[in-house]
Amino acid sequence: MTGIDPALVELQHLQLLDLSFNAFDGAPIPDFLGSMKELRHLDLTYAGFSGRIPHQLGNLSKLISLKPSSDYSLSAKNLWWLTTLPSLNYMSLVNLSMASHDWVHVINMSPSLVELYLWNCGLSYISLTLPSVNFTSLRVLDLRFNNFNSTIHHSKLDS
Repeated sequence: MTGIDPALVELQHLQLLDLSFNAFDGAPIPDFLGSMKELRHLDLTYAGFSGRIPHQLGNLSKLISLKPSSDYSLSAKNLWWLTTLPSLNYMSLVNLSMASHDWVHVINMSPSLVELYLWNCGLSYISLTLPSVNFTSLRVLDLRFNNFNSTIHHSKLDS
């Protein structure tokens, strides 16, 4: 399989799209997936996509669960498009080395996140310059296997 037919957009009421464990042979995630307005769950785990995660996914205002990949072939230049996903409560991403300096700010603006898996994402920096960190709904924050060179102070996380 080398691509997805754009006619998929015609499934106007589709709420769950699971393309996991396919062989898209390094094709980029199609931008048109951001047009599927009713989508609540998008699973692209081990689907064989590569390149940047399209910012058009930020148009999926009803999205609850986003699983872009687990094979480190996808990247994100920044995460600001996540702030337009008010219902998102589960997310996992890979290769955030280009977004390393602003990820805490973005997560702080995503109050519905419950589970966030950012293990082995190329993160090296934790900015705690916010007046307060608002992770009130966050129950799981997985930051394993990153290369942080800063310290998290417990008092900052209690704010």
